[in-house]
Order: sequence, then structure tokens, then C-alpha cells
Amino acid sequence: MRPAARFIAAIPPVFVTVLMLVAVADMLAGVFLRYVMTQVSAFFNLPTIRFFWVEEIGELCLAWMSFVGAAIGIRRGVHFSVQMITDHLPAGLRRAVFTAHYLLIAGFGALVAVYGWQVAELNSPSRRLSISTCAGSTSRRWPAAC
Repeated sequence: MRPAARFIAAIPPVFVTVLMLVAVADMLAGVFLRYVMTQVSAFFNLPTIRFFWVEEIGELCLAWMSFVGAAIGIRRGVHFSVQMITDHLPAGLRRAVFTAHYLLIAGFGALVAVYGWQVAELNSPSRRLSISTCAGSTSRRWPAAC
């Protein structure tokens, strides 16, 4: 494999790892803000800290981890595979099962992309309250990840 191809192939696992770290840090920040800082601000009679962004950041990280992780699984050939059965099939039948399998995955991906785009269009007038972005602009990227 060429160095450029290796570099490009390494991007999705690194991206998922970064998303996982962001999601963990986001959850820790949410717990800290909810259970520690609300008590501190109430004790000192300070204004409360708004931390609604924690949930939205976590949702976006989870969605992107799911889509990119599924793509990694498909690329590695381990996505929804029962190797205990397929390993015992003759080569021609195994190839036919895998072809049908990947066609079903591609068809489902196309279906999700079409309906996901429609949902994104419906959400486009909406705004995300805590991270100040258009809900349609962030959800419109989800079908493209399929």
C-alpha cells in the first residue's frame, strides 16, 4: 500500500478515537457541571451555569462514531458477519452470500441516506439552542456518512 493510501486509511480509526475521547470528556464535564457546579453556585448564590450543550455534543459524537465505525467494520469485513456459518460454505456460495450481504448493506445505506436527507430538510429551519448551529446543517451530514 502506498504511503498516501495508508495515511488516508488511518484517518477513520483516528477520527473515531478522537470522537470517543471527546464524548468521554463531554460526559465527565456534564457530570461535573450538573452535580458539582450547581451545588457550588447554589451555595454561593451565584447564577447557574448553563450546560445544555453537553447533551448535544454527546449526541453528535455518538452519531458520527456509529456511522464511521460501521464504515470501518464494512471495510474490514467484520460488519454483521457470522463467520462460523460462512466459513463452512463452498467458495462459490460464500461469494454469493457476501455479494448479497453487501448489496443489502448498500441498499439499506441508500434508504437511510434518502430518508435522512428528508429529515434534515425538515429540521433545517430549526436551531440547536446550546451550540448555536442550524439543526439541519449538522443532521444533513449524517446521511452522507453512510
